Amino acid sequence: MGLFSKSSIEKLLKHLSEKNIFPEKKDNVYQFEMVVSDKNISLYPYFFLDEEKHMFSMCINLKKYESKKDDILPKIIDFNNHSRFFRLKYEGNVLYLEYNTYFKDNLNEIVDGLIENVFMLSNEIENF
Repeated sequence: MGLFSKSSIEKLLKHLSEKNIFPEKKDNVYQFEMVVSDKNISLYPYFFLDEEKHMFSMCINLKKYESKKDDILPKIIDFNNHSRFFRLKYEGNVLYLEYNTYFKDNLNEIVDGLIENVFMLSNEIENF
């Protein structure tokens, strides 16, 4: 890597800013707001990037339940059988989407695909 090469996170943040997405950093995690306007849903994806291992992770908390939700398991299994990118998980009464991958120089394309996929999943997200 040259002396003036940008890091992967710098390249990604620049790419996102060009799309009017401005993640905020807190404790090595970046978070931004996504508004699915046709569903009137605001989501707050957060992501982590390990540049040494070339690992990217994104999570989106969908819903917090007051008590344990036993009947959610069939919905999770069905969703995960059909989802190409995200995995739906339920832990600590929180239902969330998760995506993990290794990357090379294609991080911008990965994130663009994930954001597009969230919009395509808006009907499923609304029904949880």
